[in-house]
Amino acid sequence: MEIFVTGATRVLGRPVVQALVDGGHRVRALSRSEENAAALRELGAVPVAASLFEVESLKPACRWRDTDLHLSQFRLCLSGQW
Repeated sequence: MEIFVTGATRVLGRPVVQALVDGGHRVRALSRSEENAAALRELGAVPVAASLFEVESLKPACRWRDTDLHLSQFRLCLSGQW
């Protein structure tokens, strides 16, 4: 399954991303810094440069996925509204 994850570099997100990757899923995860992108790559995820505060930046990241895991504290609906 292809999964897009927000909040992937935080306390809850890191172990979830690791479990998804270990389970054979393809994970792309939102990253707002190069430090976070490096951490995501170490976990086996593909970092996606985007911001929850800029909806347009999320559209390309959300087109390919089968589902989303929204683990960020910022509230935003990512489900199929585009």
